Amino acid sequence: MLATAFLWIRSNRLIAGLAGVGVGLLLLALAWMLAVHVGERREAARQAERRVAAITDAVTIDSAAKEVAAEQCLADARRMAELQRELEKADDQEDDNRPSAARLAYLCRVRAQQAGGASGLPPACRPHVGAGAAGSR
Repeated sequence: MLATAFLWIRSNRLIAGLAGVGVGLLLLALAWMLAVHVGERREAARQAERRVAAITDAVTIDSAAKEVAAEQCLADARRMAELQRELEKADDQEDDNRPSAARLAYLCRVRAQQAGGASGLPPACRPHVGAGAAGSR
């Protein structure tokens, strides 16, 4: 049956020409689809390469920023430790039995606000003759 159809097509030139054109168009369509598919695959590969490059750049920038932050954190920790040592050294040199002038002025102000006047203030907070009150600043 197939052989008969093939012989009939071969004997009729118009049909054979149309069949040849149809097969040619079919092959052309298949070639076109293959070319489109290959182009899409290449574009997908390029996009994947760009993504990998962008991720690599981001990781490089991120790691550099983390290194800088770690160095700054270490420097800050060293600076804070040094300041703590200086404060402890300064505190060791202060007399613990007597508050500083600034602390005394603050405590006098608080005590004056609580007492409601100068009558209940301790002697260190009372105004001296000829000078202003210690807590009036």
